[in-house]
Amino acid sequence: MRKMVMKAKTISWKKFCTETTSKYGPLYKTAFDKFFKPPNISRTIDSDNSTLNIQNILQHLFQKDDIQKDNNHHQLIRQTTTIEELSKLATDQTPNITEDELNYVLQVLPKNKAPGPDGLDGNIVKLLHKAQPLILNSLFNKYLQLHCFPIQLKYAEVVLFNKKFKDPTDPNSYRPISLLPTIAKVFEKILLNRLQYHYHTNKLLHQNKFGFQSSISTEHALQHLMEKVYDNRKHSRYTILISIDIKGAFDSIWWPSILNTLIQDNTPNNYILLIRDYLQNRRIEFNYGHTKIHYDLQKGCPQGSCLGPFLWSIIANKILKTKWDEDVDLQAFADDFIFIITSNNRRDLEKKATKALQQFSKWAIEEKLSISQDKTQALILGKKGNIKRMPTLKYEGWKVKCVNNFKYLGITKDKNLNFIPHLQKLKRDLMKQANKLAVMSGRNWGVNPKLTRLWYKTVAERRICYAASTWAENLNNKKIAQLSTVQRLFTLKITRAYRTTPSSALLILSGLLPLHLMVKKEVIMTNVTRLGRNDKLGRTHFNAMDYDTQISQGMRKYKDAAKMQLEVLEIKKKILNKNDIGIALTLNTLSALYGKTGKVEEAEKFCRKAVEFRKRVLGKTHADVGKQLCNLAAICCHRKQCNEAVDYYKEALEIFSNTLGAENSYTVKTKNNLASLFVETENYKEAEKLYKEIITCMPQELAVKLNGKILT
Repeated sequence: MRKMVMKAKTISWKKFCTETTSKYGPLYKTAFDKFFKPPNISRTIDSDNSTLNIQNILQHLFQKDDIQKDNNHHQLIRQTTTIEELSKLATDQTPNITEDELNYVLQVLPKNKAPGPDGLDGNIVKLLHKAQPLILNSLFNKYLQLHCFPIQLKYAEVVLFNKKFKDPTDPNSYRPISLLPTIAKVFEKILLNRLQYHYHTNKLLHQNKFGFQSSISTEHALQHLMEKVYDNRKHSRYTILISIDIKGAFDSIWWPSILNTLIQDNTPNNYILLIRDYLQNRRIEFNYGHTKIHYDLQKGCPQGSCLGPFLWSIIANKILKTKWDEDVDLQAFADDFIFIITSNNRRDLEKKATKALQQFSKWAIEEKLSISQDKTQALILGKKGNIKRMPTLKYEGWKVKCVNNFKYLGITKDKNLNFIPHLQKLKRDLMKQANKLAVMSGRNWGVNPKLTRLWYKTVAERRICYAASTWAENLNNKKIAQLSTVQRLFTLKITRAYRTTPSSALLILSGLLPLHLMVKKEVIMTNVTRLGRNDKLGRTHFNAMDYDTQISQGMRKYKDAAKMQLEVLEIKKKILNKNDIGIALTLNTLSALYGKTGKVEEAEKFCRKAVEFRKRVLGKTHADVGKQLCNLAAICCHRKQCNEAVDYYKEALEIFSNTLGAENSYTVKTKNNLASLFVETENYKEAEKLYKEIITCMPQELAVKLNGKILT
């Protein structure tokens, strides 16, 4: 009987593996450890005191702001950020949220993310905006005007994820993820874009701040680190790397410090007041069976919010801007800090490191942050060979552990800088995954070879090639042999060939490049297209200037495009009729590109030219003239030229009303923009008049839209 059961199981398993067509289904998740079991908290706590124990876990993860522990610095910061003090700030004329801003955020809004307590996901919010495009825009502009973040948007449902290989009875083993209302995340994203614009245009973020920025990846952080290390070794100097980990960084940010930092960085007052309201009265909810546990927050930003990473960045930016001693450098990626300290002798190295740690400790105390002792480590890199005696490093009384290697941003660094431990770790992990694939296929049955090849290309190969520019610049025979061993295991499964088949034949049959060449290709691609560095392969040289790099935080492509469009404009003027509409389209493109690069004056100049062109060619009452006038009015609003913006909106409104009718969407939108502008300039009488007109024509306009959708 037992043999019959085993035989039936084997036949069923072979059939299941052979007939599977899902690219990333159960077999993929089994082979590559993608099954994540939800934490069974009921097993880790006493059933009689479940609510109490979960409260203890939440209290440990989300700590209270203890006023009793304030020092003089904390008391001063707390006093300067009270609602009474902040209410004295003069309010700015913040530009209204435009339709383009909102559409851009909604366009990139994920559709399949878990919703918050309100149950509205990205799809529903997009459909809402499509059906009634004025609701969200008017709502968000009202939030800006009142400096208010509604309390319903502050509630979050918390999910606790158990970290891999961590003790489930330890509160530190859980990572809290907040599920926030989708509408809140849309508004946060708009606010985030505006704050980032302020910080980038004023160059307020330190150059050693990596992460949470466009086109700035872990590879940039690793490259900055290794360049300094290799330069020190070249000049026969000692280097010490000190990796510092902040305990629960995002959940421990002190709110008064955030507000004080925004004030010091001359952030527009309206945004400061809005951020203050955003932080206050936040509450999380944890569902345990039929019990709902509520917990009020006093510190931190929700993990899962759009603003949280940015608010942490401006706090971390303060320590990066500290004036350090010579040969002391600090860089950060997200909440991972690392010191790079160099010297000609061990004693001076110890002295510099101790002073740097004291400065870091002072900043951490001021920000009410604590350091993880277990994850704070030091790696000593000698001039040549091993250092005779390790320096003694202390942080707040406890000794910093010196190790032979540690992992930073996914790359294991060792004292010899040969990255053999990193490659060995990769080899062990990938061999385990290859062995799991072995039980899913045989000679005449199993997973489709096309799926196995896809999994190898998208998982195994990408994992090996990660940050290859850091560790694979010089691949020796030992490293190549280890890479070949890993690749051979996968090519055997892809081809289903005999184990005695030569590796070269396996590569031809599977259609794969040798892994060491794939790694070298990745190094060149990263250097040339991401890091802006020249590279070569054999006798072929690759110049970074010949490729579209992204090292200037996404601005360079817009500048290059603007140059090209200027050339296009000159060509069109020469070969086209002076009244050809193609010239107007190029003027529009130039205006948009200069707006992207922050050159608002240039954007306004080309927008005015586009208006004049359309008036001359199409006539002053053409609908396209009205559309261009609305663009010009939006630019004037951005430059706080409210009176000019009102005139342009009025002119556009007259054109739309006469040519398209009072119920047309362009007419209604222009009325709404003009009404919002009247509110901003405190002309409430005119604003009320326009809003009443909008309300009377809104149902008919929506009915026409919905009828059109049904017919199509």
